Amino acid sequence: MTRIQTFIDALTAIRKLAADHTHSKPIASAIEQLEYLIAVEDGLEVDRSRLDTINIGLIAVREIEGLDEDAAEKLHEAAFEARQMI
Repeated sequence: MTRIQTFIDALTAIRKLAADHTHSKPIASAIEQLEYLIAVEDGLEVDRSRLDTINIGLIAVREIEGLDEDAAEKLHEAAFEARQMI
């Protein structure tokens, strides 16, 4: 699986979770971060300065694991890929 596909899969999973948790700021943050990662990987975003502030792995541990294990795992995979981009 490519890096961008890992990000897309995580975004899809977290968006499904967001449908049931519309007021969750951590979920909204994860969506924003994944959209940024996709844009950077796709070359649409040239500002890579935010890469070191990505905290989707932490969000997965603190907020998502108790709600949706599959979404949490996808966020962990995306977090790993994001760390490789720094």
